[in-house]
Amino acid sequence: MPSNDDLTVDGYPIGQIVVAGNATPRRDPEPEDSREALVRQELAEIADTGDADAALAEVYDGYLDKAKRRKALDLYLVERKSFDEIAKAVGVPPRTVSMWSYTGRWDVALRREIQVEQEHSLLQLTRLRTERRVAAAKRQLQAADEVRETALEALRNGDASVKSAAEAIKTAADTEARILGISESGAFDRGEKSEAEKQAAVGGKTPLVQIFQGGLPPIRVTDAKTVNMEGERK
Repeated sequence: MPSNDDLTVDGYPIGQIVVAGNATPRRDPEPEDSREALVRQELAEIADTGDADAALAEVYDGYLDKAKRRKALDLYLVERKSFDEIAKAVGVPPRTVSMWSYTGRWDVALRREIQVEQEHSLLQLTRLRTERRVAAAKRQLQAADEVRETALEALRNGDASVKSAAEAIKTAADTEARILGISESGAFDRGEKSEAEKQAAVGGKTPLVQIFQGGLPPIRVTDAKTVNMEGERK
């Protein structure tokens, strides 16, 4: 039995939790409960009658009006109106719109809406670029055909030299090869660089003549025999 020094003024032991006899147990919200369910629970506990709807209607004027709430959400997502603008258009206080936004997770819906719009815009831009590139490629191919035909016609009529006609035809062929993705060997170019092109991009082409500092490089051994600088075999 604790001494009087260990008791509170009301006679309860210090450091112990005491539950009053008329206290109602508080229900911990389940993980799947929505924000609105939590708000209703809080208001039901503080309301005199325990009626959550009545408390909502009293604290947030117009909160239970589904038509106004639906219109407010449309103004928020589609027209991107502010809470104050929505409140004036719908006819409810701004705090009601704010609570609608909180319980309905309007912020999540808006982020999803913006993401969809961005992805749609990117898709539209990609389609536009593709269409323009195809149109430009067609014009360049048509111009290349005209250059080739004009050069051949001028060569037949003697109005152009063989050299100038050949250069014009080569220019047309290079244009076609670049657009159609055909390499010099005639193979289809998939956009991948050859090993020689990769090396040239990194360190440039390998020169035909190399200068070695500090003397000649080591002599390579072939056929298990050492070749000296005079070309003699030992």
